[in-house]
Amino acid sequence: MCIRDRYYQFVGIERKPRIVGFPYAEIRPNQLDAYKKVVDFWENRGYHCVLSAHTGFGKTILALALALEYKRMHEKSNVKTLYFIRTKEQANRLIDELKQINILNGIVLHSRQEMCFQKEIKENNDAFENMVRCQVLRRTRSCRYFTRLDKIREDLPKLFLHNRKQAEFLQACEDLEICPYYANLELIRSADVVACCYANLFSSQTRRMLFKRLREYKCLIIFDEAHNLIELNNDIDELTVSLERKSFENEDNPTFLALLEFFKHLEKRYDKLLEELFEIELNVRDRGEIVLKILKILNVKDKEDAFKVLKGLRNDFLKKRELAQFKFIYFVEQFITHSTRFDYFYSIKLLENGQNVFSILYLRKDKFFQRFLLHKTISMSGTINIENFISMLKLPRERFLKLEYDYAFPVENRKVLLVEGLSSLFKARGEVTYEKFARLLENVLKFSSKNVGVYFPSYSLLDDVVDLCVDRQEKNRRIQYVFLDRVNRKIFREKRGTPAAENTKMVEEFRRSENAVLFGVMGGRNSEGIEFRGKEMEVLVICGIPIPPISVKNSRYLKLYGRKNVLYFPALRKIRQTMGRMFRSSDDRGIVIVADSRYGMQDEINELLPGDLKDFEIVRYNHFSRLKQIFDDFFNEEKGVMNTEKPVKSLAFFM
Repeated sequence: MCIRDRYYQFVGIERKPRIVGFPYAEIRPNQLDAYKKVVDFWENRGYHCVLSAHTGFGKTILALALALEYKRMHEKSNVKTLYFIRTKEQANRLIDELKQINILNGIVLHSRQEMCFQKEIKENNDAFENMVRCQVLRRTRSCRYFTRLDKIREDLPKLFLHNRKQAEFLQACEDLEICPYYANLELIRSADVVACCYANLFSSQTRRMLFKRLREYKCLIIFDEAHNLIELNNDIDELTVSLERKSFENEDNPTFLALLEFFKHLEKRYDKLLEELFEIELNVRDRGEIVLKILKILNVKDKEDAFKVLKGLRNDFLKKRELAQFKFIYFVEQFITHSTRFDYFYSIKLLENGQNVFSILYLRKDKFFQRFLLHKTISMSGTINIENFISMLKLPRERFLKLEYDYAFPVENRKVLLVEGLSSLFKARGEVTYEKFARLLENVLKFSSKNVGVYFPSYSLLDDVVDLCVDRQEKNRRIQYVFLDRVNRKIFREKRGTPAAENTKMVEEFRRSENAVLFGVMGGRNSEGIEFRGKEMEVLVICGIPIPPISVKNSRYLKLYGRKNVLYFPALRKIRQTMGRMFRSSDDRGIVIVADSRYGMQDEINELLPGDLKDFEIVRYNHFSRLKQIFDDFFNEEKGVMNTEKPVKSLAFFM
């Protein structure tokens, strides 16, 4: 009980439950409970909260209400709330909630590429090169938008630019002819809530810039969808460089050419292995030999002298605006800097486009998170396992308030089916497996006229299965299982690298459609931070379990964090996250089909399943008549048609 509640109890006043600034008439009991516990925890000098709460709990508005309370508790200090999100859709939802509260001013920080009017930056996907190119344009005063911003910098807070979605903000900046990216940064001073994507959090350059501007403030840090902090695919401070750049062909600097030739020779040494393994680690011993060779090329005796030479090269390339060369020299500097550290992972990897890249990334997610523990934090997610979260980040358990709220979804509104005889296991993949998935999808689409979501563990598996189902007349395929071209369905397909605005447009069109199919990837942008309410999606097919392959990098993570944390918790979290897209409120109804035998048979997975995923019915592969019966029964009940047949008993895990 907090101080104010104890006072009202003492004087005998009955106080109605309320949350200051809460914009909605109804406060859900669990929201009020969580709010009181967090405030009480803060008043008792607590610092860090982890909230695991189901879809539809109202976590975003609760977090903003707590941000308002935090500001009130520290009204004599400069207070900011730093709010981390993953997707553009989450950013839009956050702005909508800020408008509802109408007390807090908020901004959403986006990348330079998304917030720049310069064509050369808008069309370049390399964040590092965009940062350097922007730096050159500003220093030479070649950007009229930044020059114009300098003239009205002090007036920005008066121009009503807070609480605007990205498109609205860009339009306002275009009307004012000012730089959107730096206008956003300037508004940090007058904003109460500063939202930022995880992609920016994991970039050292953006992180330094952000915390430099926030160092004078007392911060509350909110991690929405906090499982992104421990997601292994989210690489921290990764720096990659390719040796195949057109601009390198005309370079005449002898030192640069000698370094480039050495790294190309190194790349060729691993060419054959890369074709089999796709990624090869450069261990500490390899790095030491490479550093000695670099020192010899630079004609210096130690690292300090090497840094002086490399810095001079970088400055020369910056003056000439040769950004690819600048980035390569910066990569060589970083290669030398971290070469003796075991917590950095050095590798050569083969990308899907057939290009080789050198990569350096930081492995210690627990060390990375420690810098945030100086501030109060709220970490929340609908699919987070608190023990897994604390274990991965190696957090002091006694300093955390742990709040867990069960999934309160009506059981009768959801049917979970396990289709046996299928698996996305890597060693089982091939055209026979792809045909099985295709046959299952054909029958699901035949038995239901509802909007269907089909999610795969990876883009490669999605492409293999969907391409098999489309008549492309590929002669190299032994099996052709064409049916998508002849079913009367509108097909929507998530693709890697699609611009955010284009993907949002596709999702909106799917929502408005009837009898449509959306193909996506678990862990992708359309499986998190997005909603499909009511009729927008009523059938979900999960084609496989997204257990990551034991790659060279993952083997390092296994040694650091263990098998459960690296393999099984992330896979189940992605499944649950994907299911949450369809079940947003107690009124939503739908069928979930999990097509992978391991879901019901592998003990290592079963023992980690949360309670809401433990009740399912098994359907044997090829027993599609049973699948049809389940569809008819479930959707007939929705229409009020009574089913007189005896129901089949659901099979629990531990039989």
